[in-house]
Amino acid sequence: MALFLGMFGGSQILRYGVGLTQIETPFGSGVPYSASLGTWDFLPAQEVGDVVYRSLSLSFGYTNGYSLGITPVVDGVSLVESQFNGVGTSIAGQCQIFLGVRGTRLSAQIRVITQMGQISFFNLQVTSAAIRQWP
Repeated sequence: MALFLGMFGGSQILRYGVGLTQIETPFGSGVPYSASLGTWDFLPAQEVGDVVYRSLSLSFGYTNGYSLGITPVVDGVSLVESQFNGVGTSIAGQCQIFLGVRGTRLSAQIRVITQMGQISFFNLQVTSAAIRQWP
């Protein structure tokens, strides 16, 4: 399995261990690609607590529009993917999913469905209410 790294200050994706000669598909080259990111598990009530997850919010910046898919994963079960699209240029954008689901752990799968320009992810925030908490 190959590991790829994204440049924070640039617009390229690098393949780990191959070197800088492997830089491909810079933005503006017309070569579309998609990306998929996964988050660590969020456990607001520890390993054995229960919470009601109310919402999931993603903050990001983009140039030339965006096309994203976000799939919440509660206790290892993927929920329905929500898709968000927008055009134009913005320093900060935000999308929010309302959940209303009970569980112990929450993670998210974030997909860049179509590459339209540069996109940067800033923050993923979860709103929850604890039902039972482990000390």
